Amino acid sequence: MALITFSFSLAAPLLAGEPRQGNTYASYNFVPGSVLRGAVANVLMADWSHEQRRQPHPDQCPDPATCPLCRVFYPQADDGRFLPSPRFYDCYPATLGSRAVYPFPQTARTCKRHGGFLRAQSNEERHGIMDTLVRQAAAHEAAQSGQPLPYVYTLTCPTCGEALQTPEEGSYGRYEEYFYTARPLNRRFSRTAINRRRHTAQQGQLFTLTVMGEQMRTDLPEAGGEPEVTRLLGVVDPGAADADLLREALSQVRWLGSSTSRGLGQLAEVKIERADPDGMAAEPLTLAAFQQQVGSGRFTFAPDMEQDFGHRLAAFNQAIAAERAFYRALGLELLSGGWYFTVDLLSDAFARAGGLPTLALTAEMLALPGAECIFMAAAAVNRGGWNNAWGLPQPRYLGIQAGGVYLFRVNGRDPQTVQALWTRLQTLEQAGIGYERERGAGRVFICAPFHQEVNPK
Repeated sequence: MALITFSFSLAAPLLAGEPRQGNTYASYNFVPGSVLRGAVANVLMADWSHEQRRQPHPDQCPDPATCPLCRVFYPQADDGRFLPSPRFYDCYPATLGSRAVYPFPQTARTCKRHGGFLRAQSNEERHGIMDTLVRQAAAHEAAQSGQPLPYVYTLTCPTCGEALQTPEEGSYGRYEEYFYTARPLNRRFSRTAINRRRHTAQQGQLFTLTVMGEQMRTDLPEAGGEPEVTRLLGVVDPGAADADLLREALSQVRWLGSSTSRGLGQLAEVKIERADPDGMAAEPLTLAAFQQQVGSGRFTFAPDMEQDFGHRLAAFNQAIAAERAFYRALGLELLSGGWYFTVDLLSDAFARAGGLPTLALTAEMLALPGAECIFMAAAAVNRGGWNNAWGLPQPRYLGIQAGGVYLFRVNGRDPQTVQALWTRLQTLEQAGIGYERERGAGRVFICAPFHQEVNPK
């Protein structure tokens, strides 16, 4: 079923983050899918009595066929089999009219002194945000091969030579032809608990809250640096849930995150976006056409087709081919082989190998026949949460942070290998990987378009 895309704007500061550290609470710069999932559940249970809320669902639900919570979160077939439940993905800041918004890959870098996307007209000097995946992979392969190198690849700004760093903003968006970043203007509050007997501040009960503000700034030329209402863009995969009931519940969400009883997390509106049937700029690239391109080693793609799986594959392999030609001009044979693809994490992923958490995603783990992981850029994350229904903390998981990148090489060019991988990669995009997928974890994207930005733009 088609994904449900929606957006919402903040009417009050929002606190959505990890449990407190000492007396300090801090919000993420995005809204995790698990937070949205809990808000939808609260809408569905809004009219329930205390006894109804205490009943475990779907195990002890008296009528799952009519129960709104079961119809959305625990869909069942007529024979009682459980069907795929909806998956709530993370929501990121985005300006009105954005084409898409993604977390930055772990390979994204920008100048430490003059960071930010390049602009034709800007009040401050910028040296661009670039992706270093292809060049890091080539440098890694060159170091392993033992070839004498006529150069030394370093992560320095190509304009001024300053060191490169990860962009401060955790995500980027697409608006018309621009890449852009959006940064909510965080606010900080101090709160204290009052002793009910003495009516004075309770000792040791002073709290500091760092929250996502109601306004944000983007670096789009049209914005001119002026703040705008904080708006976040999100996606839900409905699975086999009652899609109409899910959309209705989404549109009725008015509070998100923690401390809602203190006025935090109020939403101004939730807007369900409608798909644009004429939004495709060109025809999708078919499997047969991609098989021909792999066989010939020449890749062509249509620009601005980032939503099409085939065009993303072709565009990434064209970027690899251009980089390969550069090294051949230097007398080096790097990035050789058949063809390449990446597996990019759009949300945190929790995978295991041998029963233990792992950062590595191998071809065997992902069931990718004929592929080999030759480079990875990933960071660990430790995530938990709070379950309002249980009144208990969620189990904590050690996993891979959103933005992790895994580069695979395929030496086989035969049509059967291409077809098997084409089908499997599409399945990975639709189903995700690892555990906790119903809370938005494990969402993947094949050949993110940002990997073509090896030069600042």
